[in-house]
Amino acid sequence: LLNLVYGYDSFRDGQLQAIKMVLGGSSTMLVLPTGAGKSLCYQIPAMIIPGITLVVSPLVSLMIDQLKHLPSVIKGGLLSSSQRPEEATETLWKLKEGIIKVLFVSPERLLNLEFLSMFRMSLSVSLVVVDEAHCVSEWSHNFRPSYMRLKASMLYSALKAECILAMTATATT
Repeated sequence: LLNLVYGYDSFRDGQLQAIKMVLGGSSTMLVLPTGAGKSLCYQIPAMIIPGITLVVSPLVSLMIDQLKHLPSVIKGGLLSSSQRPEEATETLWKLKEGIIKVLFVSPERLLNLEFLSMFRMSLSVSLVVVDEAHCVSEWSHNFRPSYMRLKASMLYSALKAECILAMTATATT
């Protein structure tokens, strides 16, 4: 897939290990520099494993950029507060019909009870990706309090997620 879809001959440091962890069902934290190909570490598993990949991102601009750069073989969508209601309705319809494989959402949307109920009823989530995962601790009080509520136990129980991939370029100890 790496060469066929992306045109690369080899993985960058850390990518293959992260992909193997996700494909093996092991949740993991991926710390790679900006531009080191973190997105590929959820895109390849999304092509292989059944179910939806949910990507939680703090900024709409990041979601739009990642959606724009998805390989054409991966159908994606996004739900944000800046969308017109018709766009959100169309995205939800495509999601329920199985057309969307990767869905980009804000933490607030993910924590919305009505949104979560769709997954309890009929949608299968195989992977939850928490992009910019450093926001969970570093910025959560000032930047996005909802990031603090993205606990692994909630993602596993509310979404029945099989695996969680937390990604960042700026994790601190």
